[in-house]
Amino acid sequence: MMVAALWLAQPALAQQTDTVTGTVTGTVVSESTGVPMEGAQVTISGTPLSAAADENGRFTITGVAPGTYNVDVTLPGFLGNSTEVTVGDGTTAAAAADVTIQLADDPSYGEVIVIVGSSNELSVIQ
Repeated sequence: MMVAALWLAQPALAQQTDTVTGTVTGTVVSESTGVPMEGAQVTISGTPLSAAADENGRFTITGVAPGTYNVDVTLPGFLGNSTEVTVGDGTTAAAAADVTIQLADDPSYGEVIVIVGSSNELSVIQ
């Protein structure tokens, strides 16, 4: 009799432990040209969740718990950018957030610095 009671309660227990999650999708593009930024690293702040943008600049991060987050984007040669998204509880359209994030060129990236030195002297030429 007790086994039957546990068996009947199993679906209710499973529902209590299931966590409903959402998805954050988007596109990373160059601010100056609009070109998709392949390889941009996209992370959800405060979580271990991340993804890399594909050749079309698109990314998808699944398993995001409901809440409001900063989506941070980095790519060498560009200034990082962040935008806020809200992920719903999976029961509404807000369970999926779709964003477009623009990255600006980093003016200091690729700056050439030449260092000339000898055993007694060191000079930096910029």
